[in-house]
Amino acid sequence: AAAAVGPDTVAKILFTSGSTGRPKGVVTTHRMLCCNQQMTRQVWPFTAEEPVVLLDWLPWSHTFGGNHNVGLVLWSGGTLYIDGGRPAPGLIETTLANLRDVSPTAYFSVPAGFAALLPHLEADPELAERFFARLRLILYAGAALPQAAWDRVDALARRTRAQPIPLTSSWGSTETAPMATTAHFPLDGPGCIGVPVPGVTVKLVPDERSLELRVKGPNVTPGYLGEPEQTAAAFDDEGFYHMGDAGRFQDLPAGRPGVHR
Repeated sequence: AAAAVGPDTVAKILFTSGSTGRPKGVVTTHRMLCCNQQMTRQVWPFTAEEPVVLLDWLPWSHTFGGNHNVGLVLWSGGTLYIDGGRPAPGLIETTLANLRDVSPTAYFSVPAGFAALLPHLEADPELAERFFARLRLILYAGAALPQAAWDRVDALARRTRAQPIPLTSSWGSTETAPMATTAHFPLDGPGCIGVPVPGVTVKLVPDERSLELRVKGPNVTPGYLGEPEQTAAAFDDEGFYHMGDAGRFQDLPAGRPGVHR
């Protein structure tokens, strides 16, 4: 059975949320998942230097939790502690208790998750010490992080740790398994989605009102389950996947190019 599995063998069918239409089954291959983890390893080398330890509440039905985070732990031979809590009343307390037991080496969440966690870290120095003790990376995705939240996370990290902890973002979709870009260099604030990860090409195409982001690479889905017409419509004549997000170029310090979503 193992010998029959190749790069283009389907690993899973992961459904989109349907936020912009009817949910679609995204064909997710072994190539997509493995390439995305190799891309992560190249932009964040610490994931190859030591086993990754995660405490994570993100659902496995979503590409962030189910592809990126689970895959990262498998790829690095690390440990995934499943957090029974989440950033919601009556559940954040479970997350706080778990953080007292587990000091993660990387922490991934959505802006709402950081908003719920920050007041507790600020009010409890011992909890903050446990949270930041082994952290090598803090990453948000899924929505924009307010500047005030960025400043609070940065202030806590500087107060708790001698060396800075990268605070950054990534961008992609279910169809890109998920990472297409990330900022693997210092940032002064939120908003920048970085540059394409190794192996990925991004182009910005003018439409009526903005520049549409389109993606091509080995991490991009071959199509939608049982939807040949939707699959054909999802790619342009150069084979780039239509992300449907708007972006713009941004000049960054020290000549680091970036894109705003």
